[in-house]
Amino acid sequence: VRWHCRPYVEQRASLLLRHLVVKSSPSRAADVSGRALAMPSVLGSASPMEVDAPLFVGRADALSRPVELRGRLYYPRSDEALQRFLEAPQDFVRWPAPSRVGVHPALAVVGPPLSGKTTLARELAKHTGACCISIPEVITEICSPTAWQSALSRELSDHVASGAEVPDGLLVEALRRRLLSADVLRRGWVLDDFPQTEAQARAMDEAGIVPQRVFAVEFSDGAALVRCKEKVKERVQKREDEIKREEEMKRAAEEEAEEAAPAAEEEEDAAEEKVVEGAAAEEEEKEPDAELVRLQEEPGLQRARLDAYRRTAPLVEVYYSLMYDNVRRLDGCKSVWAIYDAALKEVAASASRRSEYYRRTGLGLAARVHGLCLRPQRMMSSMSSWGTHCPVALTLGNELVQCKDARFTIEYKGKIYWMSSEEYADLFVQDPGSFLHVPLPASVPRRLRPCERRAKVAAQLEDYCPVALVDRKELVKSGGFHVVEFMDKAYSLQSPDAEAKFMRRPMRYVQRAKLPSKRPALRGEQAALLASLQKGRECRGCESSDMLTFMQVSVAELICQALVDSGEKRPLYPGKTARESALLFLSKFLRAKNAINTSLYSEQVRGEFDAFLSDCALPSALGALAARKAAADEDYRASVFTSSDARVFKELCSRFDEIYKLSS
Repeated sequence: VRWHCRPYVEQRASLLLRHLVVKSSPSRAADVSGRALAMPSVLGSASPMEVDAPLFVGRADALSRPVELRGRLYYPRSDEALQRFLEAPQDFVRWPAPSRVGVHPALAVVGPPLSGKTTLARELAKHTGACCISIPEVITEICSPTAWQSALSRELSDHVASGAEVPDGLLVEALRRRLLSADVLRRGWVLDDFPQTEAQARAMDEAGIVPQRVFAVEFSDGAALVRCKEKVKERVQKREDEIKREEEMKRAAEEEAEEAAPAAEEEEDAAEEKVVEGAAAEEEEKEPDAELVRLQEEPGLQRARLDAYRRTAPLVEVYYSLMYDNVRRLDGCKSVWAIYDAALKEVAASASRRSEYYRRTGLGLAARVHGLCLRPQRMMSSMSSWGTHCPVALTLGNELVQCKDARFTIEYKGKIYWMSSEEYADLFVQDPGSFLHVPLPASVPRRLRPCERRAKVAAQLEDYCPVALVDRKELVKSGGFHVVEFMDKAYSLQSPDAEAKFMRRPMRYVQRAKLPSKRPALRGEQAALLASLQKGRECRGCESSDMLTFMQVSVAELICQALVDSGEKRPLYPGKTARESALLFLSKFLRAKNAINTSLYSEQVRGEFDAFLSDCALPSALGALAARKAAADEDYRASVFTSSDARVFKELCSRFDEIYKLSS
């Protein structure tokens, strides 16, 4: 039932409109369009399923499935797309109009010798309709006698005639002139085996020639040499077949001549022809040997070409990868169809991204810029006030995230914004205005370089890590290798992770990081007492300033322990101030820890010390029981207050009254 009702439920918006769709043919579409009976839709020749999908000149089958709807012509690209349009036309007729800016291929194919790069370049040009351009053909065309003579053609002719190497500047200038031709501007271009060096790539960049994609065909040296030997065998076999074919044709011609001519004349002429043909046959038999020798020497030439390519090709790939991230590697050992398919998919994706950019920016919408091969100068000049900070992360998570991945860069109203993830980039593209209401803080954290760290003043918090102090409540000294400047103050972090946390939420750690009034001694430092004892032990005599009194030797350790315990427990006796309570704790602690106490007196003073600690905890315990008792009086089901709790509460109240009577 669900399957039968699907066309009426899921596509109910197109229930009436689908009956108006009429499939057509290219000839009928041209006829009705020529007689003004139908007009192209607002999408033009673009696909109704994917407005930004490229329409290459070389793909004539892209317009072979026209559909007429309400006097408008639509062009689905495949049978599947045609079926989807026939089922639900309402979902596709309201797409926005595509960009009017033409998008043409701009490609470069590089690779080692015999890797198939020239064949790939020609196939790409064939399927996309672009012009396949190679530098030797460009130079030949410019230097031809029939070409227009100019200073460039004369310089190139002089270099070619002298056999000298043509400078990169002249090569790029010749290429630039070829790219300005009408056919290239109309159809696009595919460069075959150029640029070959980093200098040529930089010269092209300076001339404004930037390929959208650089296909680097990967091919091993062994496979290249094997292919070279196969080509040698093919050439030799082809030459032998041609010689055999010529010999058979000559024999047939001789037989026909012998039958038709008179016998006497035929014998004399035949003798002379045999002598001439024998000499020619001997020369022809020698030619294959010479050709074979030349072809057998070709692998050495290929080895030299491979070595030259391995020296220069990595620099070209690194240059384009770092500047534009437009290098795509293809495995030359795969099948021809797999290589062509991968390259065409990449070309289509690049063209779609560029069409989408033109369409969205023309409408004032946000658009992604990665893959458009924008120059770094263009990126820097169009940088927004946010810099490389993500506005989505600040709006949603209240975090300052500094972005480094250029894949998530977006242009909105002529400004470049950086995003921290794919998810945030999608959110910003959908509604950029909602994430720009929250302004970037006036002061943002900044990592200090090593030279700045050496010249900077001492860090805040006495070089303690604020992240460890806030998150783990630990005092951790930083090594000074991760220093961040925020609000004209330096903060030292213990690790890269702590530095990343501080960079994300600096105000959280600046406001909450407070050093305690009492801090333990740092690891590696000795107390003054131990240092003095060590000094007295190593020397035969000590100065009077280093001599320790009896009280320092006997009670110094106990006093230190009492101070540490007092700082940890923070005792507060009922009716006493914090200072008075600390002094009482110190006196009772020393009395309980006195080593010369008798066993009976020691038990007595320890009991007094425990009772003092119990009295310090009396207010909190009494408050907790009082809250439970009040809750039980209001609702006995919500809280339980047993008879033992009542007895303890009564004892605590009596003790509390007794303490205050004593204090009064």
